[in-house]
Amino acid sequence: MKKLLILLLVFVTFIPSYAFGIDIRKEGTTHHGGMRMPSITCVSADYEKGLITVDVKGYTGGIQVLVSDSQGNIVSSTISSITNSGVVSLDLGALAEGGYSLNIILDNATYYGQFDV
Repeated sequence: MKKLLILLLVFVTFIPSYAFGIDIRKEGTTHHGGMRMPSITCVSADYEKGLITVDVKGYTGGIQVLVSDSQGNIVSSTISSITNSGVVSLDLGALAEGGYSLNIILDNATYYGQFDV
């Protein structure tokens, strides 16, 4: 019984951690106090173990991903292009602990969010 409990404890210890989603919002979502028409573009971002992954669906064009520290200094960025859908990753393994801002700039919209390292 003791060996079974130790084996179970070791198994639980090695369960991989899961990525957590970053709550991102689109800039300019209201127009004269009301909601604008929804876009078919879907943007989501996850952060796990020093890696930001941005997933974009329903969009073709250029994408720029910027990460800024709490003072507004850009600490990491990447530029890419997407055809209909795609994923852009950014390695943030060298960043110090703290709060950061994420900006995702598409040709027709800007999305932003915040996360902690």
